[in-house]
Formats: sequence, C-alpha cells, structure tokens
Amino acid sequence: MNNSQSGQTDWKWTIAMLLVVAGVTGIAAMVHFEVSRELTQIETNDQRMARVETAVHILADNSGEKTRGMVDEALTISQNAASSSVELLSSLKGYIQHGDKTRASEVAFDAHELLMSAKENKSPVTPGYFAGTVALLNSLPPVNDADIASRVLSDRVALAEYHSVLAAAPQLPAKDAQLKIPVGEPVTSQALSGSLLYRAGHQLALAPQTALQAPGAVIDGSAVPYGTDLLEPASGSLSKNGNSVSGLTLQGVTQTLDGVEWKNVTFVNSRIRYRGGDLRLDGVHFVHCTFEVPTNSRGSQMADYATLENGILTIG
Repeated sequence: MNNSQSGQTDWKWTIAMLLVVAGVTGIAAMVHFEVSRELTQIETNDQRMARVETAVHILADNSGEKTRGMVDEALTISQNAASSSVELLSSLKGYIQHGDKTRASEVAFDAHELLMSAKENKSPVTPGYFAGTVALLNSLPPVNDADIASRVLSDRVALAEYHSVLAAAPQLPAKDAQLKIPVGEPVTSQALSGSLLYRAGHQLALAPQTALQAPGAVIDGSAVPYGTDLLEPASGSLSKNGNSVSGLTLQGVTQTLDGVEWKNVTFVNSRIRYRGGDLRLDGVHFVHCTFEVPTNSRGSQMADYATLENGILTIG
C-alpha cells in the first residue's frame, strides 16, 4: 500500500472513530436524561426488561460513575417498586436533615408514585414490610415545609391503600335483601340480621346515642349517590353523638369516620374520609379502600392505623 492510500485509510478511520465517540457521548447524555425522567416507571415485560438492562449497562460502562449509579437505581426501581420506595424514603431522611428541600420534595413524590404503582400491580411484599415502612416514616425529622409535609402524608396514604389492596376480602352472606328503612328514619340494630347482605338505596341516619350492633351483617351502599356518606351522624364529636357501630361489614360505600366509635367493622371497596374530628377505631379493617385525611398529625395517625390495623386508635 502506498503512502497516499495509507493516509486516506487513516483519515477515514479517524473520522469513523470520531463519529463513534460522538455517538456514544450523545447516547450517554440521552441515557442520563431518560433515566431521570423515567425513574419511577415500572416495566412489566420480563423480556423487554432484560434487553433494557443489558443495553443500558453497556452504555453505562462507557459513561461516568454518576450515570452508572443512576442506571442502577432506575433498574432497581423497575424491578421492585415496593422495596425501591423504601430505599427512596430512607434517603429522604438525609435530605431533610441537610435542608435540601427541593430534593426532599422530589424524593417524597417519587416514593408516592412507586407505592401507587405497587398498589396497582398488587405487588407482594415480605413480612414486616408495612410495619417497617411506617416506622421509617415515623423516624423522619420534623418537616416545616408545607410541600414536603403534604407529600410525606401522601406517602402514608399510598402505603395504607397499598396495604388495603392486598387485604383478603371477607366472605359475604349468600342471601341478600333490600334494606327497608324510610328516608329520614334512623337505622337500628333490630333492622339488621347477621345472615343477610342488605342493599341500601339512600343515606342512613344515625340517631344520637345509637349503638348499632349487627355482627355478621353486610350493608352494600353502592346504590347510594357517589360521595354521599352511607351513615350520617349528627356531628363529628364522639361526646355529642355517642354513636358506635360494631360487627358490620360495609361494602361499596363512602363513609366519613368522624364522630363515631367503630369496632370490629370491615370496609370493602369503599371511599374512607376522615376530617380530623373525634375518632375511635378498634379492630377495623379496610379491604381495597381509598383514604382522604387532613394534612396534620391526626391525618397521619389515621393513615398509619389503616396500614397497620392493630390496637386501638382514639383521637379527641
């Protein structure tokens, strides 16, 4: 080969290598951007996950240490949303302690998204997962920033809903009947039998000082207008109402818990609201429920009880 041909070959090789380097650099930058943007998205296809894992690691090997760390974090999250949410919440403590409000808010939000993804997928968890995560949240330093506090509470609520979706549904009575209580008249224990599933078509009133006891009975409130409480006490005060409900299973209802003592009650496929008033829960279970709570310590207590479902919760 003459010098002209050799020079031409070297020139072409140099250009080719420059293009390769530029391509790898560009791809690495794209990976950095996409990993950050898609950090909380969950891949459910095992074959696709394997291809992504292989490809991203190949690119990461040609990038800096920071990119490799982000890639590993993204892949961990893709494989297990439940455990990865705990990892993020663990890092949240450090961000709060160091006063990094921006990053703390982002991490709290990402943890919420992961918990909701785990809920939607009904991802199984190891024993002690929920108790450990509640303990982790309770170990966080005091939060003075309203945005961070709101997002941490959202994590607690998401955790409660995740626990609820994994709870086993109770066995319901085979026989059902229409609940024949005229509008405006209070519901009484005598109107309910433990062997029936009653279908309510309208809101039911709880008269003051009423102890509604119906072990084994079920009331289905799915026909009650959405957003309307099935049981309506006079106020949100335990002392003023003197109401208690025990032994019932309430299905497909919207129910505000304030002002009532609930004992051995199971809510199924229900929208649970707590306004921050007086409350007592004893042996209450939530199956596939959603929760609305106030952004304060009482809301946190309610969310934690829904997650752990142990002991007695008395507020007010």
